[in-house]
Amino acid sequence: MTFNQVTRFAFAAAAAFVSLLITSIPSTAQHLVVGSTVDAVASTNTGSSYGVPQSSGNRLASYSAFPALQLTSRGAESSFNLGYAFGWNRYASNPAVDFTSHSANLGFQKQFSSKTSLNLTNSFTSSTDTRTFFALRGVEPGLDPSTILLYFEPVNLNQRTRTDYLALGFNRQMSSRNSISFSSNYSFRDYRNKIAGLSDQHDVDVTANFTRQTNEHTSWNVGYTMAYYSFDQFRNSLSHGVRVGYTRALAKDMSFNMAFGATHISQQGTSQFSAGYEGATSLHKTIKGNAFNFTVSQDYGRPTGLATVSKTRRATASVNRDLGRNVNVFADVSAFDGKGVLDNVFSTRGMSSTGNVGYRINPKLSLQGGVEYQRYTKPAPYAFSQTRLFVSLRYTEPTLLHSH
Repeated sequence: MTFNQVTRFAFAAAAAFVSLLITSIPSTAQHLVVGSTVDAVASTNTGSSYGVPQSSGNRLASYSAFPALQLTSRGAESSFNLGYAFGWNRYASNPAVDFTSHSANLGFQKQFSSKTSLNLTNSFTSSTDTRTFFALRGVEPGLDPSTILLYFEPVNLNQRTRTDYLALGFNRQMSSRNSISFSSNYSFRDYRNKIAGLSDQHDVDVTANFTRQTNEHTSWNVGYTMAYYSFDQFRNSLSHGVRVGYTRALAKDMSFNMAFGATHISQQGTSQFSAGYEGATSLHKTIKGNAFNFTVSQDYGRPTGLATVSKTRRATASVNRDLGRNVNVFADVSAFDGKGVLDNVFSTRGMSSTGNVGYRINPKLSLQGGVEYQRYTKPAPYAFSQTRLFVSLRYTEPTLLHSH
């Protein structure tokens, strides 16, 4: 059995396992809600435009529609959510060019007892430009790492890519201060055209983690991760890593996290190997629905979406704030810089930012306006720069269907 067959089998087995758990929950204990949103967007672009012909100047208008559905179900000991969003973009070129995008997400949590829980999440995207797909819908990718799983995306090629991320986790509270967790993740990235470092890839990792709470505000953790990276166009890799982490509650609604470790990665079928350090520092603050997040990290021996594995440094910051009862603002900025390790000759560098202001006209209708900026500088074949101004009208129906 090949690696890809094994991962597909594991994915199907996990889905069947979740279905079994869901059907085992009495329907009378569940509260089911189906909600929907529809965004109608008009925008203008400057800079690169995915190879779409432009009639004049360096500006290109586009029109978009983004319908979405979200189902949530909650019971006394479990919860389940399922969502889907569709994107349609039309560029006002001559001739007009259309693009479509898809996004789906699934989440399941089960509390077996006061000390034991299980959770499963799955996210899928299919798009020629994932970041723009999120930005025009007002989604903050910085708050959920599974939405932007791989930093690099060949936006300038106008090539559809598919990315899927599946995570299964088990948590056990051993005592009032000690807990253990086990998790396993599977992801894939699929490219239509395999050129200049682009390769379909499948990644699997397993992690074991032990956490010790030393006092009311402080905890330490130590973890081990083994990961296997499979590439259709390159040699596969196996990595082992250990990390030590520290978490401190600085205030009631503010937390500080820090982790450092080392990773050893080897190339399958050869004697090549490499080792390096990893680290991450983050600050998170939430007050009455307002949120601020800041993270700086370095990964070693992990995929970025181009060729095989790299050493990648990344910084992200996001803020979401309500200004009164009817106005909301959010901003998200991220940048990355990667250098290939082992036989990877490609370096990557890019950044993106999004700002959005929303005004609630009534409980179901709101007006959004904002700006998005993307720039890739490395490698040269994928250099890309774009600034987009947009305005949208959003209709929200939070309880399209509901039952008790």
